[in-house]
Amino acid sequence: MTTSNYIVHIKDNKGTQASKELLGDLKGIVSKFDGKVKDDFSLVPGFAFSLPNKVGESFKHAADSWGTKNGVTVEVEPDQQVHTL
Repeated sequence: MTTSNYIVHIKDNKGTQASKELLGDLKGIVSKFDGKVKDDFSLVPGFAFSLPNKVGESFKHAADSWGTKNGVTVEVEPDQQVHTL
């Protein structure tokens, strides 16, 4: 099974930092899609994870629906190396 690496960041739509409980709920969604959490972020509410390639888009839709229901914005993007100039 091939996997892809992603990062996810959640932002409370009220302008406050998202709770650890919400992060835990989102990690549960990752698990439901046979994903694996790799690293938690300390400066922003989010984490890095991997998912089987076949479920990437389905996960994004589920995460967006969950975010809307919980009043947060969920940003999912590929985990890739970043370079500075």
